[in-house]
Amino acid sequence: MSSVPVIDCTRTHMFTHPHIPQPSEAQLREYVLNNPFCHLITASPEAGMHCTALTVIPERTGEELVLLGHLAMRNEHSGALSHAATGLLLFAGPQAYVSPRWYRERPDAPTWNYIAVQARGTLETIDDPEGIERILRETVNYMERDQATPWQMDTLPVELSTRLKKAVRGFRFRVTRLQGTFKLSQNKGEIDRSSVIMGLMAGGNLENTQIAQLMAEQFGHQA
Repeated sequence: MSSVPVIDCTRTHMFTHPHIPQPSEAQLREYVLNNPFCHLITASPEAGMHCTALTVIPERTGEELVLLGHLAMRNEHSGALSHAATGLLLFAGPQAYVSPRWYRERPDAPTWNYIAVQARGTLETIDDPEGIERILRETVNYMERDQATPWQMDTLPVELSTRLKKAVRGFRFRVTRLQGTFKLSQNKGEIDRSSVIMGLMAGGNLENTQIAQLMAEQFGHQA
């Protein structure tokens, strides 16, 4: 009898643009910690491929980056986690179309500026009541950390709190590799970058404005 092949998400690679300087490990970690919303992708011969939008928070941020997350038990992906030893987290930031109309220095084709980070790692499910409660409490505390009066889980009615804890499955994600691209027209000259920033700002679109501000911060322009 042939053995079932193991799908290892940690062995895959992210395409990064060779002509654009890559962000440092510290920049990628900072982005993950400040942008907890992501997509978890797992694949296995037994359960197939699954993708779920969720949030993750740091459990440890030392030499090893370890993240905690949870998803609804009614989501088929929660059961699929039992068959997935590895996973992929996709963090997508702001993005914007860059029109060739904005180039003044050197003509070029249309393109897209964006922020994208991928975390590969190993998965461990968490099902014990104490572990689930810890994940939920720490998730709330992490998301509320900048509020003047943080909301606390203890304010929930006991019946509702108990029901919520039984309705989710937790997981621990040990990051083994971080890759990302901050594509912000680094391959363009100063004149074209300034023109792209102005073009993005003129549209009034939120993500266009965010990309323009990131470009301005990186290159010292006025957004």
